[in-house]
Amino acid sequence: MKRFIITAIAVLTAAIAVNAQNTEWCDKYIDNMEKLQGLKQPKDCGIQAIDNAVATSKEIADITAKTSPLVKVLYLSDCGLTVQGINDDITSMSTLPDIATVSKDIFELADKIKVLSESMKNIEDAAKSAKPMQALKATACVKYITDVLSVTVSDSALNVGLINELTQKSE
Repeated sequence: MKRFIITAIAVLTAAIAVNAQNTEWCDKYIDNMEKLQGLKQPKDCGIQAIDNAVATSKEIADITAKTSPLVKVLYLSDCGLTVQGINDDITSMSTLPDIATVSKDIFELADKIKVLSESMKNIEDAAKSAKPMQALKATACVKYITDVLSVTVSDSALNVGLINELTQKSE
């Protein structure tokens, strides 16, 4: 998976040189994927609500890492850019059914974010009743959750915008 993301980043970097109008969102995407790759899931802290939220955050990060490169490759290939080094079945995506497939993953991501936001309500109460060592471990967990959300929410908004633009072109 890392090799796929690194390849996608290399392709996007090359696309930046070819198509200057895409520079802004490509730079943001590359930054987001680098941040996402740098995040390490912390060990369980022993507080069930927080541990569940960390697990959901990991699922969110995994879906983002899977979906975002596909959306960007789909967008670039639709713009007529050559995407070297990426699987041919990905580079040929440009129809509404292809967009729908990727969009389904984005909706799955939105559902996971909703689950996480609902579980966040319980975290404050759970953290108040934690033992000092649990609270210390919980701090790393909450930072991980926050870091995942800052990257995935930003990248999801970008994905939705690109999919929307592709959908309008395909109509």
